[in-house]
Amino acid sequence: MSVKSLIWFRKNLRILDNQCLNEALRNSNKTIAIFIIDSSFFAETEYGFKRLSDFRLSFLYESIEQLKTNLELLNIHLNIILGDSLTVLSKIISQENITDLYYEKDIAAEERLLEKEIKKTYSNINFKKFNANYIFKYDEIKSKVKRLQDTFTKFRKYHEQEFLEPEKAILNPNYSHNAESTNLDNAKYNSDDIKILDDLKTLKNKIHVLSDTRATFLYRGGEEAGLDRIKNYIWEQKSIKRYKRTRNGLMGRNFSSRFSAWLANGSISVNFVMHEIEKFEREVLKNDSTYWLKFELLWREYFRLLYGKYKKSSFFLNGPHEREIYDNLDEKICDNWINGKTGQPFIDANMVCLKQTGYLSNRGRQNVVSYFIHELKQDWRFAASYLESILVDYDVFSNWLNCSYIAGLIATEKPHKFDLKHQFENYDPKGQFIKHWLYNEDLS
Repeated sequence: MSVKSLIWFRKNLRILDNQCLNEALRNSNKTIAIFIIDSSFFAETEYGFKRLSDFRLSFLYESIEQLKTNLELLNIHLNIILGDSLTVLSKIISQENITDLYYEKDIAAEERLLEKEIKKTYSNINFKKFNANYIFKYDEIKSKVKRLQDTFTKFRKYHEQEFLEPEKAILNPNYSHNAESTNLDNAKYNSDDIKILDDLKTLKNKIHVLSDTRATFLYRGGEEAGLDRIKNYIWEQKSIKRYKRTRNGLMGRNFSSRFSAWLANGSISVNFVMHEIEKFEREVLKNDSTYWLKFELLWREYFRLLYGKYKKSSFFLNGPHEREIYDNLDEKICDNWINGKTGQPFIDANMVCLKQTGYLSNRGRQNVVSYFIHELKQDWRFAASYLESILVDYDVFSNWLNCSYIAGLIATEKPHKFDLKHQFENYDPKGQFIKHWLYNEDLS
């Protein structure tokens, strides 16, 4: 029997360690590979922000182009399609007589709704779903999600060894497959609602990302850039040896791993990152810093699982536990926060850095969100929505649940209010970061 599979790339924009891709190529006679640039990407959030800033779009487009190039090495053509995802998927499934749909399962609210609509309409095809970049096998742990511990400390106590112990096997790209790849016919599909793109030049020309000369690290999207970063940070610079000591830094190339942007859209897998850390521990050095990078990945995993427990209530003003929190939104206060004009130099420097680069250190994020919620007394969801728009490494779980955590609504029993004077004295004692972003002019 002929198996004609649709490979729907979502947040797995890579060929290395991609179970979804490997299984599709192993089990199919014919394949159609697609990435949908959904029209919702260009919409605004309820707070008036672009859903994806130019920083995010630029990184995404570079990642798609790299995926297209890498798939060509496997003799697979990536069809890049602009349009509404449900409309695009429905038309391809119907027109091309698809028998199997391969995709990475995503438990975020909008993505789950889309999956349900497709399943409801096309119950006659086989849905082949795979882990969406977890360490734990989600299908094995989802039965435990409802009983998931409500603080990270308790979660870590029960699951840390399970997370750290297994050796991580890496799936290499399947170059020897026999699946025939299909290019979709532009004339057959192009309409007011759907457009098959030969390239991304037109879309890239609509965005404007200027390199601020004050930026100490430039992000480039795509699998090769992500793998190069892992190689440089872990193996060439061996900066992982100092991670625990430097991770609270504010600027520079290697104070942090910076893997998060490539992890967010699946240009690299968290499994591969863990594999490389553990390989470094075996071959070079194992210390508290190599452990701490895995510890931070465990936090990432926890937020993803915790979202599976609370789902939409994670986005509610009062969170899943209905706790009291500010619901104010003063336009001038919010504008001053965004533009780095609060009058607090440490906060303002971080906000200017964010606005000009699309990136902010973890220490910076904790401080600006805490200040917005607990000092300015504004609705935490506004801060989360702004970060969603602008952060090049935006991840729905890490971003929204971290903001909710700081507000004291989830994964904690109390709000996390940072002492600004203490933070400044500990992390920028000589005022170098403040001077760099507030008193140096961008020369670009």
